[in-house]
Amino acid sequence: MKISNFFKNEIITAVLIISSFIITAVPSLKSACTMTSNFSWTWITTTLVHADISSHWMSNIFIIALLGPVIERRYGIIRTVIMIILTTLATSYVGSLRNVAGIGMSDICFMFILLHCFCKENTGISFTCIVLILLKLIPELSNINVNDGIGHGAHFIGGVLGLVFGLLNNKLEKMAEEAERQPDL
Repeated sequence: MKISNFFKNEIITAVLIISSFIITAVPSLKSACTMTSNFSWTWITTTLVHADISSHWMSNIFIIALLGPVIERRYGIIRTVIMIILTTLATSYVGSLRNVAGIGMSDICFMFILLHCFCKENTGISFTCIVLILLKLIPELSNINVNDGIGHGAHFIGGVLGLVFGLLNNKLEKMAEEAERQPDL
């Protein structure tokens, strides 16, 4: 098996999983990558840090491994990276406003969960998407001010951005299709 086929449509997924494992497992990297250190890169790297290699890390990795390749295949590497970076920056920014130094990939997981609703068809919000909004997004909004050590704000922001990215990508694809159908003058 060629190495290029091994990671086909899973490059971003592999980078997220491997880098998260390394950063979480190596204490000096973990402390350098959290929002509590005063480095500008931590606005991005904080999403890769977890308290430890525990069930929370494994749950996030499960979602990334399950949905990442589908999203990467549907939207491509560049758009996927842009969506991940924008989600991470948004959650880091909101966290900094609220003096919350969040860690973990839950924002990316929630973005992937809601974005995944748009991977199959180019039709807009589906029944599955509505169910996920009701079961995952609304409870996070209602718990956003609960201080229980869970990043409800990051979950909510990630989910909303997944919806926005899905709708925006569908709109851009429809516009491109319409432009292709226009006769040349």
